[in-house]
Amino acid sequence: MIKGYYVGYKITDSSGQFVYKTLETGDDFKGECVLTGLRRFTRYTVKIQAFNSVGTGPSSDHVIVKTLKEDPPMAIELSVARVTYTTIDVVWRRDPIESNIIGGYQFYIKAENENWQETTVHGDLQDYTFINLQCGTRYEIYAVPYNDAGRGQASQIVTARTNGRAPIAPQKQRLLKINTTSVVMDLHAWDSVGCAIVSIDIKYKGLHEKNWLEHMGHVSPDIQEVTIPGLLPSSSYQLLITARNPAGSTQAEYTFRTLVRTGDSQIRTLQVDENRVPFYLEIEIILPVVLSAVVVLAVLILVCLIMRKRQSSESSYGGSSTYGSRKVQQQPSQQETVQLSDLEKLSSKRQSERLEAAYYPCPYATTRLSHEDDPGQESIQDEPQYATVKRTPRPPKPESHIYHYPVRPCKEYTGEAHHRDPLVVKIETSESNGTERRG
Repeated sequence: MIKGYYVGYKITDSSGQFVYKTLETGDDFKGECVLTGLRRFTRYTVKIQAFNSVGTGPSSDHVIVKTLKEDPPMAIELSVARVTYTTIDVVWRRDPIESNIIGGYQFYIKAENENWQETTVHGDLQDYTFINLQCGTRYEIYAVPYNDAGRGQASQIVTARTNGRAPIAPQKQRLLKINTTSVVMDLHAWDSVGCAIVSIDIKYKGLHEKNWLEHMGHVSPDIQEVTIPGLLPSSSYQLLITARNPAGSTQAEYTFRTLVRTGDSQIRTLQVDENRVPFYLEIEIILPVVLSAVVVLAVLILVCLIMRKRQSSESSYGGSSTYGSRKVQQQPSQQETVQLSDLEKLSSKRQSERLEAAYYPCPYATTRLSHEDDPGQESIQDEPQYATVKRTPRPPKPESHIYHYPVRPCKEYTGEAHHRDPLVVKIETSESNGTERRG
């Protein structure tokens, strides 16, 4: 069983010995050998010998080959310089140690989900521009240098995307012209964003219906206006439009209501959409209401906590304060009541001594009979001999003083000298001259 091979080579017509390279057969053995470090444009003699566990077998016939003047070129370093809506510029540079002549480059480019396209570029160039590309599209690019010796190594793959985006949907006011039984769409209202729109799909349905009705599919971008006829007056519809360009597709949905037919016998001036979402379910209304309610509730809770804390503080200290104030207010009143009673008793006693025998008729007073004179009449109970006095600021002391002296009750005037009715006597005393006047 062959275990390997000896590959020998030397420069033809030279006196040197063969140089051997050993190749062992194994799992990775490919049946070929690459000889390196040879001279350019030189003739070599090559032979092969097989060997096994017993020894080396006979040599094969000699083969004379000549190396090339140039080797295949090495890989270049490729990069993207600039992009536009339809072009991509690439530049490259060679390895500084590269000494082989480059005859040219084979460039390969492809868009996403498409096949590779080949372009040949002259070897003297160091940049190249790809033209007529699709806008808004991602591309992959790589290059392979070549010369008379063959194709060299491929460069790394670089990626670039041309300028442009998917179409932008217009506002409803710019796109739609609503009539009584139809709607007209201005397709030129769509913004292509630098990439021409290639197709437009149009679908519509009633607002409360489930299935879409396809009006037109893949409308040509050359058509400016599209009309959907046969709609019901004063009815709500939904419109679904999909616009495509090389950069992508955009889908937009619109809701509109046809106009009221003015020729009808009964014209409704106010139209209410039965299928419209109730206002209390719309998020624009629910969210502010809920937030306001939460804020109001938080304020009410805070006020209740403050009031409860205040009432608790008053209940803790209010009882003793009220009791103390009432006690303080009550003591002066009782003291003043006692003093007033003593003053009245003293005044009555002094007046009785001065006017013990003085009686005056009381023609204008109402005489009250005692129980002894009229047994049929009940005696009037005397009023209590005390009063509650409210203390007020003392007025300035006058020059004269007026005293009221209570006297004994008088009996009704009968014309007799010994029966006299009492009078209330006012005595004015002047401090200046010390004289008295009685009235």
